[in-house]
Amino acid sequence: TLTALLALCIGGPLAYLLARYYLPGKELLLRLLLLPFVTPTLVAALGLLSLFGPHGLTGLDLSETPTLIVLGNLFFNLPLMIRLGYAGFVRVPPNLNAAARTLGASSWRAALGVSLPLAWPGLAAGAVLVFLYSALILVQLGVTLLATVLYLRLGGSAGAGVAVVRALPRPRGWAAFATYGLTGLVLVLCFAPLLAVAVRSVSGRSGPTL
Repeated sequence: TLTALLALCIGGPLAYLLARYYLPGKELLLRLLLLPFVTPTLVAALGLLSLFGPHGLTGLDLSETPTLIVLGNLFFNLPLMIRLGYAGFVRVPPNLNAAARTLGASSWRAALGVSLPLAWPGLAAGAVLVFLYSALILVQLGVTLLATVLYLRLGGSAGAGVAVVRALPRPRGWAAFATYGLTGLVLVLCFAPLLAVAVRSVSGRSGPTL
């Protein structure tokens, strides 16, 4: 439950911002987010222990705490939440938000009152699948297949969103802070363990191993 809530709180806003604003390298980011989801469990565990183990690179030992389990679940499931949420928000026509703004709604009210209800199926599907993937290890394969089917269906109109990506405005003010801040957080959560495995593979505690 905690993992699903955290994934929704981090991935939901980022999915909305990616769907509404121009971000350099957005398509590459969305493709790279597939990598953690298909990373073998052993590799992910080695990466997290390389960061937060007894001799981790961060110097912070979380090996016997629930925090490490939550980080592991976020590593696998946050990309799923972002991609399904993004597929949901891309389906919302931008002119609906623009109409709400012209009627006096703030950007926050337009996002919560217009975009969120229409994109809710994608966000709800992501949250449910994150919960199932975290809680039911034996059905991970089935959840993976279901996630793929849902993404393909929700993303049926995503091509239109990609086609107009250059017409999207650049984020400014709070939107820029949230977009780049959440993107940085996701990059750390989803790719730092993989980078740690690479570092450990060429460097031991006594120096380089190659």
